Amino acid sequence: MSVARVLIVLVALAIAVTVTGVTVAQEAACSVDDLADTLTALESLVTDAREAQNEGDAVIVIPAIQAIGDIALQVIAQCRSLAWEGESEVVLGPVDIPEGFYRARVVTEGYFSASAIAISGECGSGTGMYPSAFLNLSAGDASQGAEGLVVSEGCTALIEIENVSEPSWTLELTEIG
Repeated sequence: MSVARVLIVLVALAIAVTVTGVTVAQEAACSVDDLADTLTALESLVTDAREAQNEGDAVIVIPAIQAIGDIALQVIAQCRSLAWEGESEVVLGPVDIPEGFYRARVVTEGYFSASAIAISGECGSGTGMYPSAFLNLSAGDASQGAEGLVVSEGCTALIEIENVSEPSWTLELTEIG
């Protein structure tokens, strides 16, 4: 395969990652238009991989397959994101949290605590006295964002937000792979 073809495929991979919305805010990741753009980018990658395969060039096929898988996993994770924002202590839900591992990300200037209390199924994080608490932060800990882990074996839960000392917060649960 020529150097020009390799460069074209690498540029196509870079464009595909940009077009899919993988690097943009999650609230934009699941619109019909964004998913259509993702499918178009994936179709282009499949076409390039098939052409490289027909030419017997595994050097291009393998990275293209990896890019397809990475894009698909990232879009799925973004589309399964659960997000809230608020200005006070609150109980969210009930919230259905499918089986899996979730990154809990909060942004706030002040104190913040979040717990998942299962109504059915099993979910939570942590050990000891606070097995359901997945975030327990001091003022300033999450001004640039802080993360915790939520593990669900398929549950419906109430998410209790407490110890809020600043007027605004955002919380997002995103499935990890």
